[in-house]
Amino acid sequence: MAAPLIMNGRGIFKIVHYRDPAETIDADYPVWLTTGRCLESYHTRTQTSRSQGIDYLLPEATLRGAPR
Repeated sequence: MAAPLIMNGRGIFKIVHYRDPAETIDADYPVWLTTGRCLESYHTRTQTSRSQGIDYLLPEATLRGAPR
């Protein structure tokens, strides 16, 4: 039985066990797509798109790939 929660201003951490991904790379789908963040487009540009300097570094969305 779990101990009752005590509200003391601290965060509650829970253990999460690793689980294999539901989808894997195979002959039908040889590419694994994932999302990521770039420094220039941090926070999906909601804050940084107002900066002309950052817009100069990354004026549009990009797709990056690497050989396996």
